[in-house]
Amino acid sequence: MLIEWPSERAINPVGEVCGFDFKDFDLFRNPHTHVPFDVERDMHRALTKPFEIARFDFRNPPDFREEDHVEALTLAGTQSGTGHAVAVWFELDLDDEISISTGGEANLDQWHRTAQFLDRDLPVHAGQDCRITVSRTDTRFFFETLK
Repeated sequence: MLIEWPSERAINPVGEVCGFDFKDFDLFRNPHTHVPFDVERDMHRALTKPFEIARFDFRNPPDFREEDHVEALTLAGTQSGTGHAVAVWFELDLDDEISISTGGEANLDQWHRTAQFLDRDLPVHAGQDCRITVSRTDTRFFFETLK
């Protein structure tokens, strides 16, 4: 789900903090890092509905070749605002009756909802489409604004 998260965007990427210029420190920040995101506590606004970025059947694992896994996504804006990050969670169906999810009210000790900041702010308008890309490797998903 694309979110507006201004309190955290102020430090992702690192810029000015309390009147001090920390921009040079941003060289040490991994722009593809996912940060913890608590949908109940972190002040944010959802700008799109949740959208699926991947579906896997682990009985037949996918063949991950980096060049094959960059996809442009068109998202419908549900509210106007500035897209700062993509909130991510998973739903894992172990069988027809047992599922694990990090979405919503999940109370899991090890797995949590996360967010990854976009490379630049993305203007979003209610009722209009916006576009991002999602790339994946065998261990990570990365989001960027469509250039």
